[in-house]
Amino acid sequence: MWRQALEISPEFLHLRDYIDFISEKEEVAEVDARKLIAKAPSAEEYPDASAAILLNETKRIIHLDGTSSTTYHKIIKLFNRRGIEKFGEVFITYNAWGERITIKKARTFKLDGTIIDATSIKDIFPLEGYRLYSNISQKVISMPALEEGVTIEYQYTLDDY
Repeated sequence: MWRQALEISPEFLHLRDYIDFISEKEEVAEVDARKLIAKAPSAEEYPDASAAILLNETKRIIHLDGTSSTTYHKIIKLFNRRGIEKFGEVFITYNAWGERITIKKARTFKLDGTIIDATSIKDIFPLEGYRLYSNISQKVISMPALEEGVTIEYQYTLDDY
């Protein structure tokens, strides 16, 4: 019954969320960020680099009704000030009229092992003054506690309906 309703109106993302919640799903192995960080190269190994991308993973699910969900997962070790400037703020561009962004994780692994979750996540509309592009939005994540040597991790899902 629920799936039939979704076939009629695939744009009802809350219904899709509910169906996903009550359905049995195949377990997917989670990436252990701490293990990746422990094996990460040092700034001395790559003196010209500003950062090392430890994980750049994309998973896409295409639903029977033609809609899709794409999950992006990134883990990046920041070597220096250039790396902090380049990766310290994450900009995710999306179409507010046909896409939804859900932030799953946004955190910084400090050098002492503590984890600081991002609390500054904002929506901006960079082309707000242009009617033709008023649907273009950006989710901006300001990563916390940035300093040379930390590792950042963020994961988000883009639902396209």
